[in-house]
Amino acid sequence: MKFVNFFCKWFLIFFIGSIIAFGVVRLMSGDPVMMVLSEKNLPATEENINYLKKEFGLDKPLITQYFDWISDFIKGDWGKSFMTGVNLKPEIIRRAPTSLLLGFLGLLYASILAFCLGYLSSLKDGFFDRLTRALALFTQTVPVFILIILFVYFFGVKYKFIRFFRSGSVASLAVGVFFVGLPLIGPMSRTVRIYFLDVIKKPFFRFYIERGYSKQKALLKYCYHEPLQGLFGLLISQSAYVIGASSVVEFALSIQGLSAFLIESIAHRDYLIIQTYIMMIIIWMFFVHLIFNIFSSHFIKRGND
Repeated sequence: MKFVNFFCKWFLIFFIGSIIAFGVVRLMSGDPVMMVLSEKNLPATEENINYLKKEFGLDKPLITQYFDWISDFIKGDWGKSFMTGVNLKPEIIRRAPTSLLLGFLGLLYASILAFCLGYLSSLKDGFFDRLTRALALFTQTVPVFILIILFVYFFGVKYKFIRFFRSGSVASLAVGVFFVGLPLIGPMSRTVRIYFLDVIKKPFFRFYIERGYSKQKALLKYCYHEPLQGLFGLLISQSAYVIGASSVVEFALSIQGLSAFLIESIAHRDYLIIQTYIMMIIIWMFFVHLIFNIFSSHFIKRGND
């Protein structure tokens, strides 16, 4: 029953999200037809305008445009770019793995480091506690974009340790993963620390101490379930942040992912690309929530038992 409600909720989110995606792009200033004519150096005659509107399906009523688009999207026909005429589906499928890899690996390494640092900082108010405080403060006050620029300048331009801005560069992807996850480590490690400190106050923890276990062993072997569940709960909200972070990283490092594609399409008011991107975000968040629900329903509950 829980998963029936879950899928019903996300069906509603998908429907409302599609309406918002469709509506928001049409509220943007600028006419895609005029932009295409300007880009191709064509005169803005009534004949040309009407032809392009018909070609793009913009001559129909808005409600007809919406239902045509959403029905085609569900069937897997995502249309063509207004500006280039490229089929969106193969282009998005080509770019999506890069963006997904950036987001997933960034979350993965950030969550592993956050859990380890949160655990170590909860043992005593020492080096790791000060480190997580400093990391949280630093990454929340200094924009990632500035850090990337400094990193590229010193390691790519001045000392030439890494060659950036090359198509399919593994180095650029690795650096991108690092900067996607970096701002998450500090805040997430502080949250994990709070959960561990809360566990320390509970009776079952004192039971393990009285049985002769050290504080370190009792926390890591028997009392990790609540901090782990808290971390996974936090990852849901951070998954949305990763989408924005990957946009900055892809733009700064010239990584050819979905976010870079989106930035180009916004400049050209390419409606179908923007709408499809928003729907991909909804699908991404759906799978994040689904995985978390499966995890919390089976693994963590089984561990607590």
